[in-house]
Amino acid sequence: MHSNKVLRNGVDSGKAAVAAIAQLRASAVRQAGTGGMTSAAIDTRKESWMKRLLSRVLRHLLTLIRPALYKYREYINRPILEQLTRIVSEPSFQSKCHGDILNIITQLQQRLDHIENYALAAARRVAVNCGNGRILVRSSVGYVFCSPTDGAMLACLLDTGELESGTRLLIERLVQPGMTFVDVGANIGLHTLAAARAMRGMGRVVAFEPYGPTRALLAESVFINGFAGVVEIHEAAVSSQPGMQALHLGKTSGYHSLYALEESSAAGEVTKVPVVTLADVIPRETRIDCIKIDVEGAELEVLKSAMPFIESNPDIALIVEFGPSHLTRVGISVGDWFDRFAAMDLDYQAIDPIKGTLSPFDPRTFSQLESANLLVARRGSSVWAKACEAK
Repeated sequence: MHSNKVLRNGVDSGKAAVAAIAQLRASAVRQAGTGGMTSAAIDTRKESWMKRLLSRVLRHLLTLIRPALYKYREYINRPILEQLTRIVSEPSFQSKCHGDILNIITQLQQRLDHIENYALAAARRVAVNCGNGRILVRSSVGYVFCSPTDGAMLACLLDTGELESGTRLLIERLVQPGMTFVDVGANIGLHTLAAARAMRGMGRVVAFEPYGPTRALLAESVFINGFAGVVEIHEAAVSSQPGMQALHLGKTSGYHSLYALEESSAAGEVTKVPVVTLADVIPRETRIDCIKIDVEGAELEVLKSAMPFIESNPDIALIVEFGPSHLTRVGISVGDWFDRFAAMDLDYQAIDPIKGTLSPFDPRTFSQLESANLLVARRGSSVWAKACEAK
């Protein structure tokens, strides 16, 4: 024993006595079943346990009270909005106020309202690690599963609850119960879910996602939101010719492409995936009401595949991503890309990325953009009126 060794060496007996007492205390602790821990260690352990407990309690409380806090902030800000509304609506103010100032005040009203709605939605957003490579996130269209390694996707969903709110709003205006919606390049399924929800259980959504792990996440999202009876999923890319083709994987799932990626976007992996035409999967006599095409450069190949359905339905709507950098990789000029649509008597307008409203689109003006979503339909089609309807 340490105390006996001290005594044998002729060291101060007082120190030895202190050491012996300390040892006896330690023995008593061990006999009490504490594993030989000193009282200080026990206190530290208790403190650590209490901290963990408090942390868990606070996290749960925050989840419960955060919506209430945002509601309270909305309650505080509401008088400001009401006062602005009263000021702007007064005839004397409108007659005296310069037009630019009036516009600024109106924009301020809209932004305050938008901030409140956004903040309340963010307070309700949650993410849960479900294991097996799945993160469950509450989005604007329901619960969706994501890969824990797709940081860009998770950041967008946790920040805004979706990726393209404007396109989602447009889909909800265009798609009605009983329609057929085709999602080419479905990814994790945000637009698939938006269309299925708009159908209210009556209709058909055909989703194509070629990458196996992403398709599996999409299938789980469709199931958990109760749309398995409306949505059918195909693990395949869509092109003008069937077969097998290399899929170049991007750093986020939305970048996967049948064409080689730029170094800044590529994950450095390539996998083989099946490729089908739309007519391989959907009977030619089917009336397709809307096709969303987001395929990172392969848009014209999908357009060829959709030709039979475009010809048979004068009111078909296409939602197509325009990406100048994608066209550069594929080797197609911007002019040639738009000429293909013009040759089919299809017109196009830009979709506002936030509101989903439409505006004229000049390819020369927007050629410097990273990407833009377009609504494409025949001139005079009922699609244009429907796209502008308020909901």
